[in-house]
Amino acid sequence: MKRLILAVLTGAALAASPTNAFAQSAKEVRGASPLNAIENEPALKLIVDPPLPDQLARGLFAFDAPNLLVTAYPLVMVPTFAVPLALILHGLVLWRLRETPAAGRLVAA
Repeated sequence: MKRLILAVLTGAALAASPTNAFAQSAKEVRGASPLNAIENEPALKLIVDPPLPDQLARGLFAFDAPNLLVTAYPLVMVPTFAVPLALILHGLVLWRLRETPAAGRLVAA
């Protein structure tokens, strides 16, 4: 049990440690870009026309159909029961593996 706790704490410490000490930029890894920057290039202009209100009122724009299954079946409850069940079952398997002798287990070569 102490090994399990130590492994969990070590994993949490490694996950929370800052990893940007070894971070490199793409320029450091690959070198300078082979493409040349264009000088004095004007910014791009994106023009988007909104839909007309009278067409929206008449229903001429089709939107995606709503997902009716979400309202018919309580999918919100799935994580409520599935996650604790998975944690409990993993704990039971680890507990059983700890109790069985190593000679009775199959070991991958």
